[in-house]
Amino acid sequence: MKECAIPFSKEIKEKLNIYGFILKDWQKKINLVSNSTIENMWERHFQDSAQLYSLLPKEEKGSVVYDVGSGAGFPGMVLAIMGRKDIVL
Repeated sequence: MKECAIPFSKEIKEKLNIYGFILKDWQKKINLVSNSTIENMWERHFQDSAQLYSLLPKEEKGSVVYDVGSGAGFPGMVLAIMGRKDIVL
């Protein structure tokens, strides 16, 4: 894993690693992301998704952020792993 441009906490890195292993396993069965991006998942998917975090509106009671058409869970799953509780895939 390369050093991330976005500093993830140790806990978030561990969760993203688990997500990455699951994604790689399912990639063999169904095409969730391009095969050309699977090996640089941190840069192409995790960091790309994470940069949206600061652009989301403030999380408030009853707020919902929809990720429509989220085949592999990007960006919604990454944002949820980062702590957003209002993400709906």
